Amino acid sequence: LDAEGQPRPELFLPDRLHLNDAGYRLWKSIITAQLPATAPSQLLAEQLAGIH
Repeated sequence: LDAEGQPRPELFLPDRLHLNDAGYRLWKSIITAQLPATAPSQLLAEQLAGIH
């Protein structure tokens, strides 16, 4: 979200529903930072391997 709490348009495809590559990279970095405490690293690596 931007400073006003709105979705950042540069992170979405033209349909404004689905993330673009930059949006998924940001999402992945945020999610990855939260998962190691709850998911084994090998399982996490396997699950994230399919995300681009």
